[in-house]
Amino acid sequence: MRRATADAGGGFEPRAGICAAAPPRPGRHGKLPVAWLNGRVRGLFPGGAGRYARVILELPGITVSVPSPRYRLALKVQTARIVRDQDGIRFLAREAGAKTAGDVLRIAGQVIGGDRLLPGARFMVREIFPGGRAGPSPP
Repeated sequence: MRRATADAGGGFEPRAGICAAAPPRPGRHGKLPVAWLNGRVRGLFPGGAGRYARVILELPGITVSVPSPRYRLALKVQTARIVRDQDGIRFLAREAGAKTAGDVLRIAGQVIGGDRLLPGARFMVREIFPGGRAGPSPP
């Protein structure tokens, strides 16, 4: 079973206003941390991030978009923690159509920029997909 995230990360405009308006722990989600709205991920957004997004809601004064599986895979690879994120990387690799470690690294390099991809991220992807295949998560 895949672990769900404990916060909502993203880019918010205007950041200060949105964070101030967000309740400390929204409604039925009382188990979320007090700082559940997380804007720190913005520092990881590569230039042109909008081309990887899909608008899912547009109303007067608000537009909500979600990143593509390729974009989420690239960010997950770049920020991965070996113990926590292996299942997430496998899941996103399947969603993005990546079948090998080479596919995953190619996608991450295209989104993040090959020169910005961390050596530890490269190593971890090769460890997650031994033999190069994006197989199922181990039991």
